[in-house]
Amino acid sequence: MFSGLSRLLALVIFSLLVPFFVPLALAAEGGAPKLSINAVRVKEGDSGTTEAKFTVSLSAPAQAIVTVDYATADGAATLRDHDYVASNGTLTFMPGESSHTISVVVNGDLHPEGDEDFSVQLTNPRNATLAQSQGRATILDDDGRANLIILDDTWLSRKNGSPYLLDQPGKTYVLHNNLRTPGTAFVVGAAHVTLDLNGHTVIYGDDNPMTVINGGFEEGEGSKVPGWDLSGAPSASLARNTTLLFGKQVLRLNKFNTSQKIVSAPQTIPRAGQSYTATITPAGVKARSKVHLSVIDDVTGEVLAKGTSAQTARGFSALASFTPRTTHAVRLQVEVDPPTGATDTVDLDEATLTRAGDYGVFASRSWGGDIPGFANLPPAATKIYRKAAHLTVKNGVLEQGKARSYASSPLFCRRLPGLTVENVETHATGMDTLSLEATFASEAVTVRKSVFREDVSNISNRMRNFATLKLNDVKGTIIVEDNKLLGSPQMGMMLAANDPKYRVLIRNNEFRANAVVTNSYAIVMSGIQNFEISGNTIQPQCGKGIDLDGYARGTLGNGEVHHNTVETQERANREYPSSLESVALRLRNTVDAMGPHRNLKIHHNTFAAHTSGGMVGQAYGVRISYTNKKSDMKEANIVLSENTFKAIVTTKDLSYRAKAMVIDHMEPDVDLRIINNVLESNDIGLALTDTSGNVEAAELISNTFKKTTEGGDRPYTAILGGYYIRQINNVRILDPRFAGGATMKLVWSGTGTKTVSLGSLLSVKVVDGSEQPVKGAMVQVLDRQGQVIYKGTTGETGMLANVAILTKVYRQTTTDPKKMTTEEHTPLVLSVSANGMSSRQPLAVTGNAEVTVRLR
Repeated sequence: MFSGLSRLLALVIFSLLVPFFVPLALAAEGGAPKLSINAVRVKEGDSGTTEAKFTVSLSAPAQAIVTVDYATADGAATLRDHDYVASNGTLTFMPGESSHTISVVVNGDLHPEGDEDFSVQLTNPRNATLAQSQGRATILDDDGRANLIILDDTWLSRKNGSPYLLDQPGKTYVLHNNLRTPGTAFVVGAAHVTLDLNGHTVIYGDDNPMTVINGGFEEGEGSKVPGWDLSGAPSASLARNTTLLFGKQVLRLNKFNTSQKIVSAPQTIPRAGQSYTATITPAGVKARSKVHLSVIDDVTGEVLAKGTSAQTARGFSALASFTPRTTHAVRLQVEVDPPTGATDTVDLDEATLTRAGDYGVFASRSWGGDIPGFANLPPAATKIYRKAAHLTVKNGVLEQGKARSYASSPLFCRRLPGLTVENVETHATGMDTLSLEATFASEAVTVRKSVFREDVSNISNRMRNFATLKLNDVKGTIIVEDNKLLGSPQMGMMLAANDPKYRVLIRNNEFRANAVVTNSYAIVMSGIQNFEISGNTIQPQCGKGIDLDGYARGTLGNGEVHHNTVETQERANREYPSSLESVALRLRNTVDAMGPHRNLKIHHNTFAAHTSGGMVGQAYGVRISYTNKKSDMKEANIVLSENTFKAIVTTKDLSYRAKAMVIDHMEPDVDLRIINNVLESNDIGLALTDTSGNVEAAELISNTFKKTTEGGDRPYTAILGGYYIRQINNVRILDPRFAGGATMKLVWSGTGTKTVSLGSLLSVKVVDGSEQPVKGAMVQVLDRQGQVIYKGTTGETGMLANVAILTKVYRQTTTDPKKMTTEEHTPLVLSVSANGMSSRQPLAVTGNAEVTVRLR
């Protein structure tokens, strides 16, 4: 045997002599030795590490130097899941040696996951051949093996097809391989179930797709439309899609004043007892007709279902859902009724008929009438499904299949007590499908490290609020962190009316929506308390940012929004082909239930909105609309500080506008403080009033108006005051700062009366001849006419701090916005008196000032 320097010298000598002596040695031994590696088994452990030790053996001791390369390779155990530590290298057998050991580190954990394996592969032998080139290590799972149920081919075959019932309480179901099902994949019917997808993909709703013949009206010309009987619609013909519907063509009912009816060709129904939904979508912002959809049995003539568009002018689809008792073909019948005595024009598009109510994982305690597709569940599932509680789904993919079923969530968890989703990827494609439906869940909802991907082309009615993650009325803690929400067709996350004693945390998520309708905020909250939104990135292809709203009657408050990055842009849609805004942050309680906002801290965020040719007409960094009708927002304590509000327009077309901050409705006594923010734009820094109402009071302190070069050069206005007949009163802008070439340019618009005051903050300290503070000193500020514009007294420390001193007032007292008047208060005089002593001195105010007055 060799060691140290002698081994090194021997290695060098043998490497030089091998070409001469190896043939003789091999001939003497009857051929090259054979290399083999064994299989091993190792216990995983709960923590730390252990070693899987492989033995690599030669069939006979080496006569020449033998080398072989080795490397680990994933099996069910993977590097991604940190099951073991990768290892590779080269083994060298010196003459006389016959075995070596390879040690691979195995990581312990507490996750029940079944036995897993990886391998060590031998390659590139030299002076030997490979007899057994792969050694397999089995990691024996010691984490609750008694609670594991392995979903392998044997288990699945015993269940007679999907949906598969997870009905054993406290068990962990571990998926053994990928899975495809024509309908719902899993129904949970027990408490404390864990579904470990184990890195595999479940494709649910994977039945053959259904297609309405020429449902998109892309085939044909004029009134010749294959697949449709238009004899009841003399006004109907194909037309170019100019109303932001789908594809290149629509069916246009043009200038009609009588009821119009179109009927589809027969459509095949594959299965009786299965839920289906038919849809058709109208457009026409001036349309006033009713659009009715019926599904008619083509054999019996029975009407199986009816539906009506909630609002034709807003592009809301007509839906008709049904569960047929037979497989008779059906026809879709669309009737369009104009108002009596009126002439109307309506476009129709996207007639569909699909399966409905298929789910990846169904875990709900809702009653059957509240569950779309309840008829699809077998009796065994309907008997036990309401036992579901405290479900965990982790480590794999839930994908909606080729049937593209209507309203078919990867995770349907309505009214479920307790839910955890971790390291799961979902993919939804069906119309009106929510990736996670958890409305009325309770106890706790936790969603971590997951990806929710949506490719949904149509939302039937945006007022129904379709969200990727719908978490309304949750009575428990909500934690949503480190996730990606990609392609949301409307909202990313929606939360409303939670129990205020539970915490809501939305942290470090990525939102990249591709909205097809409006109301498309990444995060929408109303009636939520005790919340934090932090560290999120919102960059939609089409969509809005964060909406803190008041449409739920409860208070939205005790919340913090900080260190988020929001950059929005938005396209027009069929409901709003014009007059739509890209909004990065929305603060509102002026509609619907008007729930108040209280105790909000919004700081250190970037809210940026963009628009350009082909996008919506307005971009708002932040839009604020607050009412105080019942004094429920008096002293509301809402603070916006240290944020950047940004709005950029990248076209010279002046019909497009970008406004960094819009205060479009504000009633008196709302304690809203806007302090030390940057209002950045290449168009308008601050807009006062808009469509919502009057601005009766507002105060902005030490904010910077920044003219940016981003987006191109346009006429810049620091402050735009007015809209239509809206009024502005008691608006104070204190200590304004300017950057990037911005100046104090104020422009009036509209006929309403207006008053906007500029000024600074003054702090006065009063001391006596011994430099001791003077309590109760009378402090007055007089304007150029000698009128007292401020009066107050010092406190215990002799201080009077942060007094608003108004130096200039802008007014519009007539209906003519060109007639702006200004009122100068400067130069000012500061007068201080106490204990028979007094001081009177000029006061120069060019910004915030601190003055010390000595009374002698």
